Order: sequence, then structure tokens, then C-alpha cells
Amino acid sequence: MPVPAVDWYEGKKEVVLKAEVPGLSKENLKIDLTDSMLTISGEKKKEEEIKEEDYTYSERAYGSFSKSLQWPCAVKADKVKATFKDGILEVRLPKIEDAQKRHVSVKIE
Repeated sequence: MPVPAVDWYEGKKEVVLKAEVPGLSKENLKIDLTDSMLTISGEKKKEEEIKEEDYTYSERAYGSFSKSLQWPCAVKADKVKATFKDGILEVRLPKIEDAQKRHVSVKIE
């Protein structure tokens, strides 16, 4: 099974990841977070068995995948939330306060 396409962006207070995983259910997905490494894995099982002798070709993919992403900042692992709707997995990772970028104007003397 191909590795899903992933988009992610870093906001002021959180990192948001969106992954396309069509054909899977949330029960077939797993999300692991270790330090600043997020791993998404899943498995799509073949749902039917064809017993016809003339069946020779299938374009549907089956199997498992795993994709790991390294974050540029520390996140609150216990506050991570994931939702799954219409084949899109969305993971929201709140940043640790110290990791939030702060803008400060420095006065030149």
C-alpha cells in the first residue's frame, strides 16, 4: 500500500498534520508519538476473495504502511488530538509553551 500524502503546518500554538488515507477506517490506523517524532501506520486488508479463474488484475492496493515525521518543536504529547473524516486523518499537536515562537521588538539604544 502506498504511503499517504501528508500536509502539515506550524501555527503559533500547535502543529497540524493532515494525511490522506482513503479506503481505511480509524480502526485500521495507529498514531505513535515519541519525543518530537510522529509515526502514522495503517493496514488495508483485502476484503473479498475472487474465486473466478479468469480474474487476473486488480488496481486496488492492500497491505501496510508507516510514515514518520520529525517536528521542529516540542509538543504536549498528552494533549494530542486526532480526528478522521472522509478519508482524511487530522492530528493536532499543541506546542509546549517554551516552543511557541514569540516575537519581541528590541529597542536599539
